[in-house]
Amino acid sequence: MRRAAVLASLVCALAVPAGAGEIAALTSSTGVAVEAAVEGGDRLVVTIVPQDGIRLNGRLGVSFEGEDAPWRETLPRIVYGEGDYFLEPVRESLALDAAALGDGTTLAVVFGSCLPDTSICVLEETAVTLAPALDGGIDLTIVSLAP
Repeated sequence: MRRAAVLASLVCALAVPAGAGEIAALTSSTGVAVEAAVEGGDRLVVTIVPQDGIRLNGRLGVSFEGEDAPWRETLPRIVYGEGDYFLEPVRESLALDAAALGDGTTLAVVFGSCLPDTSICVLEETAVTLAPALDGGIDLTIVSLAP
């Protein structure tokens, strides 16, 4: 987890920020869209959507890893597909305690994206950073870490 935070600070050119109440989104190097939004001030919703023939590896799953605070859920959490590939986008909602956010936190999202025609799968990692916003909401930044 610490590795993700350090690498996230080094890959600032790929950072996609969003203000409180907005959706932060980016497309990974293999063509997987990762979106994150805070709903109701107490839930982080992350959606992973493969694009253009890319498939998410269901056996590797999608991993969500973070520090204890501010999550009201047990992490790490891994969501697996029912077969070799997920048939639909992966959407995960994590309860959080905004009051326990402090200076901010990072959630690592790791998934296997499988290239069309070759079935070669690449392990990718993104980092979703949450920080208190000046308006009392939560600011988000998504960073794609090189596979």
